[in-house]
Amino acid sequence: MNRRTFHKLLSAGIAGLKARPEAWLAENPAAEARPAQPTRWPGEVYRRLLIDTHVPDWNPILLSRFDAEDYVSTIARAGFQCLMQYAISCAGLCLWRTKIGQMHRGMRGRDYFGEVMEQCKRRGLHTVAYFHVVWDNHGFEEHADWRFQPEEGEDEVLKGRYGYTCINSPVRDYYLALAQELVSNYDFEGIFNDMIIWPGVCYCPHCVTRYRSEYHTEPPRIVDWNDPEWRRFQAARQRWLFEFADAFTKTVKKARPITVEHQFATVFSDWMAGVPLELGTKTCDFVGGDFYGVP
Repeated sequence: MNRRTFHKLLSAGIAGLKARPEAWLAENPAAEARPAQPTRWPGEVYRRLLIDTHVPDWNPILLSRFDAEDYVSTIARAGFQCLMQYAISCAGLCLWRTKIGQMHRGMRGRDYFGEVMEQCKRRGLHTVAYFHVVWDNHGFEEHADWRFQPEEGEDEVLKGRYGYTCINSPVRDYYLALAQELVSNYDFEGIFNDMIIWPGVCYCPHCVTRYRSEYHTEPPRIVDWNDPEWRRFQAARQRWLFEFADAFTKTVKKARPITVEHQFATVFSDWMAGVPLELGTKTCDFVGGDFYGVP
C-alpha cells in the first residue's frame, strides 16, 4: 500500500467515525430510554469510554455545573457500551460522598459519582470506577509523612505538575480504605487502579526502615546492576509494588466480587517504575492501561 492510498483510507475512516453517532441514533431512536444490557461484562463490551477528569478545586467554580444526566445521555447516544467514571484523580480529590477522603469542593455536597452511576443504570451502560494512587496532589500537600522522596530530594518532585506518595507510607492504608468504601457503597461492575508504579527510587523513611527490617542493611543508593545488593533492592521494590496491588485486589474482592484491573501498560517502562509481570498475571482479572513512549 502506498502513502496516497493509506491517506485515502484513513480519511474515509475518520469521516465514518464522525458520522457514526448520527447514523447509529437513526437506527436506534430509543437508545437513551433502553435500560437493557445486551452485552455481558467484560468479554462482550468493546466500546468503552474514559474521560480524563484531573480537575483541582482551587477555584470552587470548577466542576460546580456538572450535569450528570446530560453527560451520560451524550455518551449513550454516541453508542458506547461502557463508561469508566472517575472516582478520584491526580488531584487526590474524591468525586463521591466519602467519609475518609477529601471531597472536591466543586461538588457542593452533591454525589457526582453516584449520579453518574444512576444515569448509566437508566441507560443500560456498563460501569467501571476509575481509581488513582501515588500521583496525588492532595495527599502530597496535606501529609508530609506520605511523600515519595527521591535521592535528588523533594525539590525534584516540586518541579513537576504532581506530588507523589509512597506506598510504604500510611497512604497505603488510606488508599485501601478509600477503595473499600467506594466499592461497598456503589454498584458498578469493575474498577481500574491507575498509576500503580514507582515514580522513581524512593528513599523516604518508610522505605529505608522497611528495607532495613527485611535485609538488615541500608538500601543502596548507586545504580549498579553488577552489585548483588542493588539487584536485591530492585527485587524488593517490585515485590512491594506487587504486594500493594495484591492487597488492593483482595480488599475490593472482599467488598464485592467485581473485576479488578491495575494500570499494567507500564510494565513496558524502564526498571525505575518497578512493575513486575506478576502484577498483571496475579492481581488483574484482565490487563489494560494507557501506553507511553516509543512503539
